[in-house]
Amino acid sequence: MSLIKTSNSSAKPTAVQSDLDKIKLMIIKYIKVDYACPPNIQELRKLCRNVDSTELCALILRLTRGYVRDTLRLQVPNQTQLLTYSCFHFAAFQQQVEMLYVMLESLSDGQKVKLLTKLALSGNISVSPMSLLLGTEMSISKVVELVSTVEDAQWKTKLLSQSLSIASSIAIGAGKAVEALLKERTIESKYEFLCVVNKLCRIAGHSCPTHIAATTGNADVFPKLLTALTVKEIMSVLSFRSPQSLDTVLHVASANRHSNVVHSIVNSLRLENVCDLMKLKNKGMNTVLHLAAVSGDVKLFESFRLKELIGTPVIEELLLQPGCQNGKSVLQIAEDYGNSFTLKYCAQLLEPHQSRQPECMCQT
Repeated sequence: MSLIKTSNSSAKPTAVQSDLDKIKLMIIKYIKVDYACPPNIQELRKLCRNVDSTELCALILRLTRGYVRDTLRLQVPNQTQLLTYSCFHFAAFQQQVEMLYVMLESLSDGQKVKLLTKLALSGNISVSPMSLLLGTEMSISKVVELVSTVEDAQWKTKLLSQSLSIASSIAIGAGKAVEALLKERTIESKYEFLCVVNKLCRIAGHSCPTHIAATTGNADVFPKLLTALTVKEIMSVLSFRSPQSLDTVLHVASANRHSNVVHSIVNSLRLENVCDLMKLKNKGMNTVLHLAAVSGDVKLFESFRLKELIGTPVIEELLLQPGCQNGKSVLQIAEDYGNSFTLKYCAQLLEPHQSRQPECMCQT
């Protein structure tokens, strides 16, 4: 009896290993033919269900184009910048969603997240399968479906937020992405969802969806966003600060001279809310107007609805109050940078204030 048991127990790993070997051969073939011929889906599904999920996940991650070329010494298409791409990356890039489903369905939540977020180099840019999948507006719904295979609500929210960051960064209709992703039932707090700091997608030092949209000039995100949230949620999202720079979304838009983003945000708010946002300072003690003064972009200044504040103490505070690390005002920064058009525009805004100055000086 003991001999029979030994024989059976040793035979089982051989059968499992055989299935894993078959998957390995299918993936190698897929890589060798430059991903033009995906594996037979039904056969791949059957094999994936028969193998250990940990071994399957490790195999998918290990079999990159570089591994096939260098370790297995097999010829692969000559694209050296894509050597760290796994078969999962290429299936995502080619929109082979069914193949992705098959490889994911037998894995645990942690393994699914690992595959979906695995970074690979494409030239100097790190990309994940999710970012490669988001190649068209239609693929946003595909990403939502893939992420929905993850059962853990917290992981699902993070993955969806990262998807929105990616959509915002590559300008593929992020307004539609906002609509699609905000409808996802697992999102309990839209504020947390929109302000998740993502390790997966980081553009110019910014890593939450709204800041990335502001970095890339994706103004169409914000009307969709602002109509989907309450006033309290809107102000929470717009006043959210990047952990390192303490920039708000308006700081990011101003620093990148995206007047279209500023216009889109500011014209959706009440003027008093706009003033509150304009008074916020980043780590360098700059308001959004300090950054606008550096740029010298009058159109950017006009986007802040400053003309509506002429004659009020607020315009004086915004333009004349010391700020930045050198303690200079917006007006002084514009002068330092030789931005004559900005100086002229600011002077027009301050005319009522300047007309009162002589009287004040006489009193002193």
